[in-house]
Amino acid sequence: MEQDTFYSEFPRNLTIIIADAPRFHGIRQRAQQLALGFASKLKPLNGTVWYLDEPGNIVTVFLSPEKPLSNLWAWIRAPKIDPESGIIHYVPPAGLPFGYHVRAINQWNHLCYRLALGWRYQRNPG
Repeated sequence: MEQDTFYSEFPRNLTIIIADAPRFHGIRQRAQQLALGFASKLKPLNGTVWYLDEPGNIVTVFLSPEKPLSNLWAWIRAPKIDPESGIIHYVPPAGLPFGYHVRAINQWNHLCYRLALGWRYQRNPG
């Protein structure tokens, strides 16, 4: 009952962004479950859920099977809409390495992520 009350207070046309999450098509984890739950409750309210994979960096896309090389340029492609849930799936651009250790690199990466997401959202608002 409380859960339904929580969702009933959502405004119409709400967009929820789940960012820096595990790969959307990977093993289902909490982030994917939240996205699916929100999407099912927002659909009747004409709302959308954007799911942004963790971007990784230009080094990890060469070394990590969780962030494949295809992610290096995936951000250029239009976000994919999952046909079953309606979730808009987007892979941000790979950033520069050492962002967690060097503040300027971290700021640069976040600026690039914001610009790329803003650019994509203007073309595919949901």
